Amino acid sequence: MNDSKTQSKREFLLGELPVKKALLTISIPAIIGMVVNGVYNLIDTIFIGQTIGTMGIAGLAVYIPIMSLIMAICSLFGMGAGSYFSRAFGKKNFEEVNHTTGMTISLSLIFGIGFGVFGYFFTEPILKLFGTTDTILPYAIPYAKTMFIGTIYFPFVVSMNNILRAEGNAKDAMTAMLIGTIANIFLDWIFIIQLEMGLHGAALATDIGKGFSVLFMIWYFFFSGRTIVKLKWKHLLIKMHILKDIVSVGMSSFAMNMAGAVTVSLTNFLLGSLSGDVAIASYGLIFRILILEIMVLVGFVQGLQPMIGYNYGANKLDRVHESIKYTIRWTLTVGLIFMGLCEIFPSIVIKTFSSDPILIESTITPLRIIMSTTFLIGIQMTYTTFFQSIGYAKIAFVLSIMRQVLLYIPLLLLLPIVFKLGVNGIWI
Repeated sequence: MNDSKTQSKREFLLGELPVKKALLTISIPAIIGMVVNGVYNLIDTIFIGQTIGTMGIAGLAVYIPIMSLIMAICSLFGMGAGSYFSRAFGKKNFEEVNHTTGMTISLSLIFGIGFGVFGYFFTEPILKLFGTTDTILPYAIPYAKTMFIGTIYFPFVVSMNNILRAEGNAKDAMTAMLIGTIANIFLDWIFIIQLEMGLHGAALATDIGKGFSVLFMIWYFFFSGRTIVKLKWKHLLIKMHILKDIVSVGMSSFAMNMAGAVTVSLTNFLLGSLSGDVAIASYGLIFRILILEIMVLVGFVQGLQPMIGYNYGANKLDRVHESIKYTIRWTLTVGLIFMGLCEIFPSIVIKTFSSDPILIESTITPLRIIMSTTFLIGIQMTYTTFFQSIGYAKIAFVLSIMRQVLLYIPLLLLLPIVFKLGVNGIWI
């Protein structure tokens, strides 16, 4: 496809196609990619739960806050760059589009290499810092150490996927995710089930799977001719006015993921001290279920972001308003479906991951408590994405930290300790 046809096709999709159809065109591939990624997380947990057991699930759980920290940086670059890219595209400023893409590549690689190398050599103290108990540590170390190797290029995959969606190319963004995730699931079966490599095998499968996604991204941006981006070496250099905008807008996503890392670590610590390793395993299992719901919601708001950014930049505000209306309806429906399944069939959902009767019994009540209000998450995500997409960084920041920092952390300390509700206070 030549350059002018590619550009015209993207502009028609974002700026002219009926809003509902345009949103679904962008969102459905994103949802498919995110759901498959969520399914991978579930399969990972199922394989580990059935082969290693409760302590294996706990070993996965204690890496969650570290992954949240990594995702925080990825979101800082990816969401901020995606917002700036969409607005520049709407204004037809293609030099800014190229610079945004090049800078995203540079920033993601600098962070990935730095964090990956540091994490690999300091795995044990990092795990202890994030609330790992001595009994879980032997299970967590081989998984985390191997995952840190993949961290070198993982931010590149996440950040560039945001750029792909920002230019309205949802199908190739989906393909990039599916290639890595499907490879990951297949390698999980080989390494965990066939070769009995345990948690090390699970992490190795993830690293190799993400490597396939990297190869696709390199092909797409440098050899495919299917992108509006035309990169030169100069575009890899940092331009301060773009960096400032990327950081200010991406800060809300960064804060939300950082808050996730802090709250998961604090939760693991309190669960370990008040109830023990089984409670940590329960939390890790519930988190994996919740992640699947969030993945679907993220797919919707990933479709929303380029629609808002492009049309706000092109001053088509009626399309912005209509996009928000549809996204709220869809995310609310998804949230209610997930809540209903977990409230009505909790034991069936839990037995998918574990056959341990103690873990199953211990997880039913917290699953019901935690999932009872998750149907509201989509509304928060929609409006946070809206303010990010139009460059209103301060409002997006407040919305992103309100649930996990301003509300969750104080309640996490007050309910189980001050009001003496114990472990039930943590779930509430």
